[in-house]
Amino acid sequence: MITLSLMAAILSGVVLALLVGASAWMLHAGLSARRRAAADAASFASLNATLSASPALAMVVRADGRLLLDQPLADRLGRSDMPASLADLGNADSGLEPGSADRLVDAITAALRGGKPFRTVVRATGSARSLFAIGERAPAALNTPGGVLVWFFDATEFHDEIATLGAEAEEYRAAFEALSSLIEAAPMPMWYRDDSLRLAMVNTAYVRAVDAADAAEVIARQVELVEGVGMGGPLASAAIARDTGQPQVAAMPATINGERRMLRVHDMPLRDGGTGGFAIDVHEIEEARGKLKRSREAQRAMLDRLSA
Repeated sequence: MITLSLMAAILSGVVLALLVGASAWMLHAGLSARRRAAADAASFASLNATLSASPALAMVVRADGRLLLDQPLADRLGRSDMPASLADLGNADSGLEPGSADRLVDAITAALRGGKPFRTVVRATGSARSLFAIGERAPAALNTPGGVLVWFFDATEFHDEIATLGAEAEEYRAAFEALSSLIEAAPMPMWYRDDSLRLAMVNTAYVRAVDAADAAEVIARQVELVEGVGMGGPLASAAIARDTGQPQVAAMPATINGERRMLRVHDMPLRDGGTGGFAIDVHEIEEARGKLKRSREAQRAMLDRLSA
């Protein structure tokens, strides 16, 4: 009896120890699970708050066309009710402008069928706000196999700015074309040099002056208008203009159409580091000035002889 009682006591102690150990393990596991749950809840709350404060609103489109979205996005899409399917976005009461609704539905349909990502701009009927929609395959974590995740951003300011910049670019393009036409039609040779002083653009008068076939030949061969004499030739004045930022004027000789001519060459510094130039034919003026000078000298010599 004593032996049986001792064995029973030992067994009871072992069972009790096992129960205590199991209870301790379960308590530890429960506390760990509680801590993880609290951390997950805090993380979920943080992510939810971040998503709520995000300027982007999300919509999930399931493979069967069902929609998952919140009321704020439905309001942005011009809906007073909650659209339930993709067909609701394409009907006459979709809340979107007809063109916007067609673009969005077609893009989502293509993404559902072929997984093709898309980007498009939509606008609600009667609203001045533009929404930029970006869609792609839904990640696996959303548990929507074959579905599409669409993010909507309020792109009103960007869209208006793009339109403004587009209008400004068109104005600049028109002004550039008008200026290019004016330079091309100018009767005097005109040119542009890059920051290394290589010819990068010439007009028709320049091409005719150097007897070239076209502007491409002039640029390819780097045919200079004036001769390489006097203070380093045609590049010296352009180099001074580029380095000092001050316009330069120099009289240089050139042979144009087989005739020796004197040109007054103007080199202007430009903001991009290059220089622009044009040449004015002053040959007749220089000849008249020389004749006038010689006439004055002859008259002075004659008066000196008369005085003597």
